[in-house]
Amino acid sequence: MRRRLDPPRVRLGTARASTPSTAAVCGVRARVGRSAAAAAVLVAVAGAAAPLDAAAVQAVDGRLRTMGTGVPIEAARVRMVDADAAVVASVFTDAAGHFFLRAPAAGRYTLVVERPGYASVVSDELDVPEGRTIRHVLTVRPVALVDMAGVRPGPDEVVRSWLAAAALGRCGPGGGGPVVSGIVRDASTGVALPGVAVTAEWWPSPGHLRLLQALTDGRGVYVFCAPPRGVDLALRAEAMDRTSPVVSARVDGEAVRADLELGLVDPAEPGFVLGRVLDFDTREPVPMAEVRFRGTALATLTDDLGFFRLDSVPRGVYVLEVDQMGRGHAEKAVRVFGRLGHQVEVVIAPEAIELDPIQVTVRSKRWYDDMVGFVGRLARGVGSFLTLRELEQRAGPRLVDALRGVPGLMVREAGRYAGVVVRQRACEPAVWVDGRPARPDPALGLNTWNAFDLEAVEVYRGPAEVPAQFARGSACGAVVLWTRRGG
Repeated sequence: MRRRLDPPRVRLGTARASTPSTAAVCGVRARVGRSAAAAAVLVAVAGAAAPLDAAAVQAVDGRLRTMGTGVPIEAARVRMVDADAAVVASVFTDAAGHFFLRAPAAGRYTLVVERPGYASVVSDELDVPEGRTIRHVLTVRPVALVDMAGVRPGPDEVVRSWLAAAALGRCGPGGGGPVVSGIVRDASTGVALPGVAVTAEWWPSPGHLRLLQALTDGRGVYVFCAPPRGVDLALRAEAMDRTSPVVSARVDGEAVRADLELGLVDPAEPGFVLGRVLDFDTREPVPMAEVRFRGTALATLTDDLGFFRLDSVPRGVYVLEVDQMGRGHAEKAVRVFGRLGHQVEVVIAPEAIELDPIQVTVRSKRWYDDMVGFVGRLARGVGSFLTLRELEQRAGPRLVDALRGVPGLMVREAGRYAGVVVRQRACEPAVWVDGRPARPDPALGLNTWNAFDLEAVEVYRGPAEVPAQFARGSACGAVVLWTRRGG
């Protein structure tokens, strides 16, 4: 029987978040390094060595918890990866968020965590000594995809409890000052919106503008801790190039509530559906499954990680059907709202069918390789995005022409040179190409890259919008370019 230990002293640090590549998951020899970060998620890591058993084994005894609330995360897959990126152990977390991984030998290992509704995480390398078990705690923030099957605000007392819990989780007991909080809802449906950027502005003196920024959580709640007393805050919410009406809030008491309404849903525009198909028994991804909306021509296949995307889906209620050779049939009802992305997970059970041997050759698509994080950021709606279709519709090969009209940017040209600056900051954003920092040609600026060579463009207008993997050197925002590669 394992003897009970007092909790070890916690050392806080950071881990990198990413969507694990197929190479890392399948054990292909590809070093998992610091470039693995691919999701805008803050992760707190606690680690300390402590012997748990007298048995001569080496292992990691861990917990997985939700950021801010500390709620355990159940049914998340945790993989242990060695220095050659081979998976040496794999388990699912239990109802308490607990996992236990035995290492085949002493050495340095990395943990890869996957769970629908949460950003995937790649930890820092862990030193696992021979015959010892170390404790490790990961805390991860849920992915902020807009799920219109989400929470509708209930009675006032329920709403107040949400706000109180959010304020306590983010500001701590006592908080050190007043708290301003509220819920951001869609103006047409009343549904609470997660992952929306909220800005609070005030003028402490003439000519001096101050601001705070925050993101709404999974219940659409935002919180500002300890704003100055006696000021009038101008509050607004922004997502997907939409801005809410400004709401004024006077900071007089200890707690101020100000709800915001943002018009995201547009019945005249189609929505899109992002989803994943998983095995019913193992929770492993199901590749090459056919996904379609019954009675429509909308259909696609899942990629190697089980992901799929259906675009241009008219507003309405549909039956999503999933089939794959060798497996059964699965259905799920999906309600699509105009102009929004919707997150769906479907599980499908295996069904043994005897077939003659066949050989299939599939060329993987670039969209679900290093751009899988782009899909989630596009659905979250923080920043501005140009897809391949939009780039092709904008005239000319010059990238700077494609960026004209992007909210918050101003184009500057001098001879052959062309660049953009963030309007309120009057500085040039950093440039990233295919996930790496890039330096434009000093003589050409952003015209270093041809718009016809790009798959997609992301624009972030300040540090509050920039995802964590693009934060380095991006104090003035970032322009992220994805080139066309692969099929």
